[in-house]
Amino acid sequence: MNSLKRAVFEAALATGELVQVTLLRDYPGLELPDEVLDPPGKEGSKSGGPPVVRLDYGMSLPKPVADLVVDEGGVGATLSFSLVPRPTFVPWGAMFRLVASGLMVVQWSIPEIPPARESGRRGRGLGVLRGGRG
Repeated sequence: MNSLKRAVFEAALATGELVQVTLLRDYPGLELPDEVLDPPGKEGSKSGGPPVVRLDYGMSLPKPVADLVVDEGGVGATLSFSLVPRPTFVPWGAMFRLVASGLMVVQWSIPEIPPARESGRRGRGLGVLRGGRG
């Protein structure tokens, strides 16, 4: 399944348009800023945040994702959150929906929500990616 997700993601990126990925924010190995992983005041998490997150990727964005890395493990890139560039990593297993500029929509089964993340746990070092949409 991961190779299919990778192929679809790469094909969507090749269009040169915006690619939106929806994912489970409690998936193991996911690297996002803490305020995105556990937003305050929303339903569905320890602090009430929704169980999913949508991320935008693309080279034609106002601030293109310059350090995008797509490999067998998932997608790594520096993305902006509230105008602050932050390194991210999204494992293929966390993704369950992909939209390419509203023209292509692919949805897979929503993965089982894994056990709660350990506080401060990260799947890959956050300091590895540099540059980006920033």
